[in-house]
Amino acid sequence: MNRARSFLASAAAVAVAAAGLSLVTPATPAFASTSFVLSPTAPVAGESFAATGKVSTRFKRPVVLKVYSGGAWRTAMKGYTTSSGTYRFAGMKVAAPTTYAVAAPAYRYKGKTYGASTSTKRVARPVGQSGAISVLPQVSQRGTGAFRASGAYNSVLAKFSPARPGRVVTFQRFVNGSLIGSGTAKEGADGTAAYKVTLGAGQTIRATAAARYGAPAVATTTATNDWRLMFDEEFNGSSLNTHVWNYRNEGKYLPSRLKSRADRRMVSVSGGTLNLRVKPDPARPGRFLNSQVSTEGSYRFTYGTAAARIKFPTRRGQHGGFWLQSPTYASYPGRPSVAGAEIDIAEFFGKGYTGGGLGNYLYYRNSAKKDVKSGGISPGAQKLLAHGDTWWKAYHVFSVNWTPQSYTFFVDGRQLYHSTRALSHTNEFLVLSLLSSDWELKDFNKKYPPTMKVDWARVWQR
Repeated sequence: MNRARSFLASAAAVAVAAAGLSLVTPATPAFASTSFVLSPTAPVAGESFAATGKVSTRFKRPVVLKVYSGGAWRTAMKGYTTSSGTYRFAGMKVAAPTTYAVAAPAYRYKGKTYGASTSTKRVARPVGQSGAISVLPQVSQRGTGAFRASGAYNSVLAKFSPARPGRVVTFQRFVNGSLIGSGTAKEGADGTAAYKVTLGAGQTIRATAAARYGAPAVATTTATNDWRLMFDEEFNGSSLNTHVWNYRNEGKYLPSRLKSRADRRMVSVSGGTLNLRVKPDPARPGRFLNSQVSTEGSYRFTYGTAAARIKFPTRRGQHGGFWLQSPTYASYPGRPSVAGAEIDIAEFFGKGYTGGGLGNYLYYRNSAKKDVKSGGISPGAQKLLAHGDTWWKAYHVFSVNWTPQSYTFFVDGRQLYHSTRALSHTNEFLVLSLLSSDWELKDFNKKYPPTMKVDWARVWQR
């Protein structure tokens, strides 16, 4: 039997094997296995998709894509593996759930017979598309210098399902009742396209993901910029505005900072920024002075978006923070909804810290009067930085959208972390700090005392 006739006979035998029957060959063949995946795993109706995988033998050999139709396995495509055993079938489309398998027919190579191998079955289940859009207030303003807060951009987030990374999304604003093209962005790994734009109060916007690989275009509904600015501090004076801010925990040594205390001398305002520092205490060798200010007693709010534009210090040995705290945090153990929570919008522990050093945390006091922590360092934060950018070279806007259902944390208007833990339903105040906890003092560099710069802090509500 020549090779062509042998291949046809083997392919027919593979179809039988794919249906669950045994395949018998004249001689005991060498073993081979076949892997198989669909990409994407859930195609949109009409969208092209591919079947990829690998046969365990490392030479070029035939492979057959099988489709189950009308109660039987049929050949959909034929091809060959590469010399390393990989294969790819492309251009399939389905309108209904369809079952596929890939078969490698028995094959003779260099005098040795390699038996047939069939992959597991995969079902391509077409799905519909959907899109949602939301508007954040002016929480995007990266830059190396101090800027006016009014020049920050709104962040518009359009999320599409299923996600198609790289797909172009067009954003359009409504102006005088007409849609005006505004700009484009691309879907990320989770299907979200983030777009920064200046929106007027009450202005409406929508987004459309382009048709791609046979999948039709899909548009979101509209979203409106309905945010109201409730708190605005730009640090434009020459000293801290003590009608708004107080020096928090001044002079106190706390359990986690037995070697450090807050001191107003570590706080200054100049050049349009709040400057927070940590330095060795000249009056107490081995001790340190920290900085911490808050709006406790002057401004509190429940629900909304709080944001601050911050440039963190480079080195380790201390951590900068922007957070919310409740005046009744410890008053109702086990009831964060009533007592409130500590909401750490951003904490940075310095260059070289494990995971990149930027984190989000939530704390509440449980019924045993112990603090319960959730969240942590977010390695994914590094992906939100442009090439060559860092948390200390430029200012970035760190924000949280706090609702009755959840907290969502953002960097420059792009989502970093989401949680439904420790939900507070009571008033919280703003805190800005640069603190040196005892555990990190071993890394403190006395020759280069750090400074955390805050350009502005704002709160919006609906």
